[in-house]
Amino acid sequence: MRPTDPKQLMGVYTEYQDIPDYYRLYHYSDQFDGRDVWSEFVAQKDISDYESRRFRRVEKSWKNHVESHHALAHPDEVEDYFSDMMESKSLTTTYFYFQRLHGFYKFLMMNYNYPHVYSPVMLAVVSGPETRKCWDYKISERKRVQ
Repeated sequence: MRPTDPKQLMGVYTEYQDIPDYYRLYHYSDQFDGRDVWSEFVAQKDISDYESRRFRRVEKSWKNHVESHHALAHPDEVEDYFSDMMESKSLTTTYFYFQRLHGFYKFLMMNYNYPHVYSPVMLAVVSGPETRKCWDYKISERKRVQ
């Protein structure tokens, strides 16, 4: 059975304050300046045109929201994003965005070409109530289809 506690899936760093400063993503802003990492992420996926348009919708929304580079977000930016979204969208719709943003940062963590040793999305799940609602929805959907 897959874990439901997000901390069981996060690796070494389960709280932002535990991450050594030299691993924090803001240190890499020069390496990512002008780089469209989201396009790199989508390009490696084998998806239909329809699904590609859905990813682009999330990309546009995320890039319009985040103040830092879209691949170097702080967990607070993630929480603010989902908090703002929950004010105007349903949990089901917000979860649609959560899935793709979570997948984006998971890709960055799993690919050696990127310096990511933590996911700001997962850190927001642990620390923020709105992002946690998305996680809880994910778990409830997983249980529903089993």
